[in-house]
Amino acid sequence: DCRCQKCTKMRTRSQCENPHTCGMRAKELLDQLPEKWDPRCSNSQATLVRRQVSRSQEDRTEEWIDFAHNLIMAMTLSDIF
Repeated sequence: DCRCQKCTKMRTRSQCENPHTCGMRAKELLDQLPEKWDPRCSNSQATLVRRQVSRSQEDRTEEWIDFAHNLIMAMTLSDIF
């Protein structure tokens, strides 16, 4: 039962009895994901899209976001799963 500041805060916020153990288990599960599905990977396609949308929102002067036309990829449906 960890008593560090982070775990104490998480225990109060999420009502989890043992946030340290939950965090360790979450990491184990994330470690099993392939890189293209791992949200921690900075070079994933989703991360690139989020960055592009973020940049577009920062740079925009009107109320719309440019379509990310450079996301065309040569993949099959089996590559996704």
